[in-house]
Amino acid sequence: MADYQKRECQHEMKHMQIPIRSLSREVEIPSAELKVNLAEHEYTIPTDAFGNIKFNGQEENIAKFVRVDSETDTSTISKLMTNVWRMQKPNLLISVTGGAEKCNIESELIDAFQYELIKAANSTDAWIITGGTYTGVTKHVGEAAKYYGLTTTNPKCAIIGIAPWGVIQNREALVNEEGSWPAEYHIETEEIRDKERFLDPNHSHFILIDDGTEHEYKTELSIRAKLERKISEMPIKKGDDNVDQINLRSVVSGVPTVLLVLEGGPGTLETVENALKENTPVVIVKGSGRAADILAYAIEYASDDEDNQDVKL
Repeated sequence: MADYQKRECQHEMKHMQIPIRSLSREVEIPSAELKVNLAEHEYTIPTDAFGNIKFNGQEENIAKFVRVDSETDTSTISKLMTNVWRMQKPNLLISVTGGAEKCNIESELIDAFQYELIKAANSTDAWIITGGTYTGVTKHVGEAAKYYGLTTTNPKCAIIGIAPWGVIQNREALVNEEGSWPAEYHIETEEIRDKERFLDPNHSHFILIDDGTEHEYKTELSIRAKLERKISEMPIKKGDDNVDQINLRSVVSGVPTVLLVLEGGPGTLETVENALKENTPVVIVKGSGRAADILAYAIEYASDDEDNQDVKL
């Protein structure tokens, strides 16, 4: 039995034991401690949102999801992914960040980005991590995965969305104390609420970060960077398929990791900063606009090349 944590803002909350149905008895994942913020009346309790999601109009794609507290140890999340969700360890981790809304990027660049991304992921059995919502760059990643059939033709690959719980529209459909097998999730693009976003229907997994707030963006960025670092530390045995073909600097005997930046705004800059703090190499798509082009300009005209060894154009 495992207690994945969420937060509730209220004066009293019963401490519930919520099982993960697919968890075998021999697997043990530690629970986070109950946390109380007296000023906010904020409690941390075991999650009531986990299981599978079935998207309307996407019958062929059943995604896995869990709602977790923003202070959950990344070792717990990592064990969830490998021991409960039974995800196969990747040979490459590609983290994608960029514009969260509509991206004004030339169609030829988008097509090239989608093709090369899926080609790289498929050839290396990679995990791709995104912001998880049905907007901007994340939507382009999801559309590429669907078009090229990434997760259906290669079960070793995964498209993982990490998003703030408090901004997900129709999130109430995901709440079930016994787990959802599956939850029926409807995307109604003509009825988008202010400061909320739908989950992308072409992802295979979702980790929804709950810090007790609503309509607050970027609350997931810190734990996302830490989780990517944790994944990068997964050991890869010498001789694993495709490992020798990956030309990226990474933790010794770990999963090679790269952050891919396409367009973006202030949140993208923060994501890049967090990635560099975790020693994750960054690749910037020059010409995609906004944050990506600002970073590209800064790199090209920086005087000290030693400071830019983890950032490539």
